[in-house]
Amino acid sequence: MKGHEGKKIENAIRSSGMSITIVAQRLGITRRTLYNYFELESIDPRLINKIEKIIHIRVSNDDHDKNGNTPAPFLSQPESAEYWRDKYIDLLEKYTQMLEEKSLR
Repeated sequence: MKGHEGKKIENAIRSSGMSITIVAQRLGITRRTLYNYFELESIDPRLINKIEKIIHIRVSNDDHDKNGNTPAPFLSQPESAEYWRDKYIDLLEKYTQMLEEKSLR
């Protein structure tokens, strides 16, 4: 993957609909650390692979991996129960935040 890898990771995570908090938790890091990764020019391919598996979206736009194989595409909307559970939790967190903000008015 060439270019600004941190921004590519950030864009992929945000387009996945999964919260930054959940991705960070699954990686075993803090949100701050994940935000720091977004600023990096180069990121370890193993970390990119982990993130791709978590968000079910390919971060790299490369047509071939390092062995010359064409990678299998990730589903942009996977049907796994884990994906939908995470999506539900994320929406629930946003709804709760919205209710809290509304009650403060």
